[in-house]
Amino acid sequence: MPPAHAQVTYLSAFAPGRDVRSAEALFISALIATGDYRPGTYGISDLHFSGYKDVHAFCKDHQAKAGRAPSVELVVRKYPAFEYVAHIDPVWAAADMKDAWVSRQLRKGMTKATTMLAEEDIHGAIAALRATLTDATPALTKGTGVADFADIEAAADLPKAVVDYYANSALQAYTGGIGPGELWYVAARLGIGKTFQLLKMTTAIAEAGWNVVFFSTEMPARSVKERFHRIALRDTPGGVDSLSIKDRRERMEAWQDTAGTVTVYDPSSGPCDAVRVAAAAQEDTVAIIDYIGLMRTTAGDRSISDWRAAATISNELKEVTLEYSMPVIAAAQINREGQKSSKMGAEHLSQADALGQDADVIITMRDYSTRVRVNALVKNRHGVQGVRWYSRFDPAASRFEDLTPDEAHSLASQDEEAASAQMD
Repeated sequence: MPPAHAQVTYLSAFAPGRDVRSAEALFISALIATGDYRPGTYGISDLHFSGYKDVHAFCKDHQAKAGRAPSVELVVRKYPAFEYVAHIDPVWAAADMKDAWVSRQLRKGMTKATTMLAEEDIHGAIAALRATLTDATPALTKGTGVADFADIEAAADLPKAVVDYYANSALQAYTGGIGPGELWYVAARLGIGKTFQLLKMTTAIAEAGWNVVFFSTEMPARSVKERFHRIALRDTPGGVDSLSIKDRRERMEAWQDTAGTVTVYDPSSGPCDAVRVAAAAQEDTVAIIDYIGLMRTTAGDRSISDWRAAATISNELKEVTLEYSMPVIAAAQINREGQKSSKMGAEHLSQADALGQDADVIITMRDYSTRVRVNALVKNRHGVQGVRWYSRFDPAASRFEDLTPDEAHSLASQDEEAASAQMD
């Protein structure tokens, strides 16, 4: 809602000759309300604007310079004739705007054809109708030839973000890191260590100089930061728990001075959807989501409510990665069938096959013992897949490093002996 003192026109006849229920006004209002003015996220371009080109251009410019949409108060003060409408769903408004644009194109063409028919220019009328249908149908953008290397050279210049700070990490070696436009899923059952793995990736990415936006959909920011501090300050003698709040703050400030930024958004910031993820898109930024099962579609549907909603969220995330060249890593659940399987695959991701289809990389994790995990690269669109490796999972000691098979079996035996001793 706009500030109480803002002079806002709600569907009034303030601007004579203009349709006060303009689809453009509804769409612009919807984006202003989200705080993120990116029409392209909803498939809307400059071509679709006619009546409010000036307002649209102003909002785009504000987004580019300020990183966010202008306030309602600013827009209505600068453009008093603009009819702001509150509480409009942007997905619906975009569809309505596209329909309005097509309707406008058809009316213009039919008017022209009718005039030609009155002049008995039948061939001209037919040509006008054909041109109208062509204009009303989305045209293909300019393609590129197979011998044109401009896009290949541009992609080669885009760096990949590292995903592990340990030397000779299996995941880093197999994937080379996560690149622009890629969507990764880290999948496991409850209590296996998905969040720890995501925070470990966050630390590695930030320590390599990238910025990270971490969307926590189930834990408050305080809990996320508590866990993150254990990983970022992993070399602290005696562990993070041995530090006072003052000492920990000083060490984290020193860590931050040498790394990229890490920003945490928790449920108090509002529901997480693809639009919020897109709003964080900046150069050298990676988005990490914990987890997709508590996200919503841009229309507001919950992922857990329907497999189609989960599929839509995954599709929208993939579109965000491609449109903004921003890598995205999200946690996902493994279903009950996958829990029973010794070889979990993409088909075992909960709620939707679409997650497996959209992902560039899928990493699954399952327990081998209390402190040992079995990891598998079940999908890798750009390289080797089907490989498995062991890792030590010891969050209390902030350790999640790779193990050789012999080390894994030895540690698992120790865990089994300790469990037996407790039972005795």
